[in-house]
Amino acid sequence: MQTILHNILTDLELPYFLLMYTGIGLVGLTAGAVAIWLCDGTRDVDLPDDDDAIDPYQIAFLKGGANRVAQLVIFDLIALGYLERWSPKGFRLFGAPKMVRRNATIFDVSTLSTIQRAAWDWCSRARLLSEVHHRNVGLSKMIATRCDALQAALTTQRYLETPRRQLACKLTKGTLSTALVTLGLYKLVAMAIIGRGESVGLILLMAIGLLGAAIICRRVRLSDLGHRYLIHLELRDQDVAADALACDRPTDRLLRMALYGTSEPHHITSRLDKCIEEPELSHG
Repeated sequence: MQTILHNILTDLELPYFLLMYTGIGLVGLTAGAVAIWLCDGTRDVDLPDDDDAIDPYQIAFLKGGANRVAQLVIFDLIALGYLERWSPKGFRLFGAPKMVRRNATIFDVSTLSTIQRAAWDWCSRARLLSEVHHRNVGLSKMIATRCDALQAALTTQRYLETPRRQLACKLTKGTLSTALVTLGLYKLVAMAIIGRGESVGLILLMAIGLLGAAIICRRVRLSDLGHRYLIHLELRDQDVAADALACDRPTDRLLRMALYGTSEPHHITSRLDKCIEEPELSHG
């Protein structure tokens, strides 16, 4: 019992113990952050060739998840003619709400993908554009359950967080948290039994250490390759946007919508209703 209550840790004056505890925490957090970074596994992977086909829906999911995919599919279906913008006539004097509905002349939807069909079904009645990202009845919520194929493809291409990094995060968080809590509690209990020292500073350092461990071990959506790939696409789009003819190509308009949430060149960020108004204008 004496050995437990009186040793190099318990007999160390609290200011020196706090200094030692801080040093251990900083070293542990730094080592953990470096280990997680090294376990990404995609830092040295080359970007794909520009000749490889780019799926705008994969890019949209990579950029903004189901929300960006929902925005893209509405834009896409309007451009393809399956959906159309619509405003109730009775509201024109007061500013008609911006809505989208099915094109009444379209009957064959057999060629639509799973995500496109979900958007078509969602528009079984006229929908306000503001409902696309609605928490309860929005298209984003419906599409989220249909993005498994996109996620699987991006995982195969190593654009999303790798399993190695996820494992490294779990091990690092568990090791750091256990070490910081065990060391801190041991000192606190010893001080309480001996009746010596103020514990507020040590408790605060423990909380800071656990917060630091949670930050460096947080889950991320993209791998290093995924981040670099998005930057590559944005830089490539700058070159494409310099060509006036390229601005009207459907593939480039879809890609810009996936990347920026707008099909306008020069990376202009606009609202969803402005973005999906453009296909109607472009078709006269």
